[in-house]
Amino acid sequence: MAYTTFLYRLLGVVLIPCAFWILCGLLLWSQYGGGGGEPGGGNPYGVFFTFSAYTVFYELFTDFWVLGGCLSDAGKGLRYFRTSRSGAGVMRDIISVDLARRFLYCMVFPGMFFLFTGWKMSLVMGLSTYCVLVGVLHGSRNCDGLQWSTGIGILAQIGVVLVSLVNIVLLDLAGDSGAIMLAFLAVLYGALALMLSSWMVRRITVRIQGKED
Repeated sequence: MAYTTFLYRLLGVVLIPCAFWILCGLLLWSQYGGGGGEPGGGNPYGVFFTFSAYTVFYELFTDFWVLGGCLSDAGKGLRYFRTSRSGAGVMRDIISVDLARRFLYCMVFPGMFFLFTGWKMSLVMGLSTYCVLVGVLHGSRNCDGLQWSTGIGILAQIGVVLVSLVNIVLLDLAGDSGAIMLAFLAVLYGALALMLSSWMVRRITVRIQGKED
């Protein structure tokens, strides 16, 4: 709240995501009517690919305006925080809250999908989307330029497709053990999300402190 402008918070953090979630909710209601049970008559994986592609690209694009290039050029974008002894702590808080917000955004639609359909795989797809997003952020924040961030956002869709395919294949191979596979994937992506998030926080604070990775 102290690092971004009011206009950015209003548009990028509130209005645009909320508008997207409302549209998603209306789409789910039109297809499933608020009923429970497994999704049928459609392609839930296609729905999640669209959601994941949008989320990853949108988050990378908006990240450019706040923290884009912060790891490039030996931490050029973080020099301001080096002027204060508490700079590393402030940036650590900023990154931590930012990652928590991104996790929430990645899980809102899967949560809506689960409530509408009871399809537990939706929660796993949300976790995998977050992992792809944070993984790509590790690369995009090393590139100082809107063109680079946009290009990385487009290429990130390949990661979304690959992760989605892995989820589909593993679930199909599990057969009758689908519940066990779902639990395994949830734990796997949850652990990976924590690891990637911790690494992101450490990388930036280390740069501010002027140490080598």
